[in-house]
Amino acid sequence: MVSLEQMTNLIALSKTLMDALKGGVDFVETIKAYRADASTIQEAETARITLSTYSDDEIMSIDERLNNCRKQFEEQGFGEGRVKCICSALKHARDGNGGELPKVEIWLTMYEQLKCANKNDDLKKALHA
Repeated sequence: MVSLEQMTNLIALSKTLMDALKGGVDFVETIKAYRADASTIQEAETARITLSTYSDDEIMSIDERLNNCRKQFEEQGFGEGRVKCICSALKHARDGNGGELPKVEIWLTMYEQLKCANKNDDLKKALHA
C-alpha cells in the first residue's frame, strides 16, 4: 500500500491543481499548505484505504500524470488544455478501476466540476450496462 506521505502529496497536488484552475496560485506555497492541512491528511488516509487494491506503481502513474498537468500549466498558462490534461489523468484512474472513478473526494469533485464525463463516456456506460 502506498505510504500516507505519498498519498498526502497526491491529494495536495490534486487540490492545488484545482485551485490553479480557479486563478493564479503559487504552486509551491499552496501545495506546502495542503500537505500540512489536517483535512488533506485525513482525506489522504481515506484515499489510501479506498485505493488499497492499487499497486504503488498505479498510484505513482496517477501522480505522474497530474504532475505533468502541473508542468503543462507552468509552460502554457491558461487554456482548455489544462482541463483536458486533468480530465485525462482522472479518466486514466477511472479506466484502471474498471470504469468507475475511485471514491477519492477531491477526484470526484474535480471530475464533476470540470465536466470530465462526456457523451462518449455515457455511451460506453450504456453499452456495458
